[in-house]
Amino acid sequence: MSNKIGFLTVFALVISSQIGSGVFMLSISLAPYGAYSLISWVISGAGAVSLALVFATLCAKFPETGGPHVYAKHAFGPTAAFFVGWTYWIISWVSTTALIVVGVGYLTPFFHEDIQSMRLLLELLLFTVITLVNLRGIATAGRIEFLLTVIKISVLLAIPVAALFFFDRNNFIISEEISSLTASQILARSTLLT
Repeated sequence: MSNKIGFLTVFALVISSQIGSGVFMLSISLAPYGAYSLISWVISGAGAVSLALVFATLCAKFPETGGPHVYAKHAFGPTAAFFVGWTYWIISWVSTTALIVVGVGYLTPFFHEDIQSMRLLLELLLFTVITLVNLRGIATAGRIEFLLTVIKISVLLAIPVAALFFFDRNNFIISEEISSLTASQILARSTLLT
């Protein structure tokens, strides 16, 4: 079993970690904000790039394995590093659970309405599949992640191209329910969603 992955797999892992599963549901949440939603994407993108640059700098300064708790150890000591490490680990478990719930939520429209009774079973099945893939090793998980990233990016490119045929500038008007807010309030709300 190989414990190494190549550049494309690492690239796919980074892209996939930045483009979460909620990205396909986000357009529904951002629709009321009209053109402000596009500005919020730019603001969030700048924040993500800034965070990536911070981690790149820290990684170059402290070339140790271990993740964010290594940086906390150098800055705040071993106690803070302990809590950062455990918090990061717990968040990983919680985010996996959220991913499973969202994944089953995506499948719901493809089935009869009785899927609600099978929801827990489907969530357990998806959790088992993810666990088995991870048990096969990083190379197998990396190949599957690469495939899923290609699918995700293909869909994210296909949707805007298809939307060009249905373009209507009236879709960029903010909804009446938020029209009483100031521009900065609208931007703050829409940026928090992205």
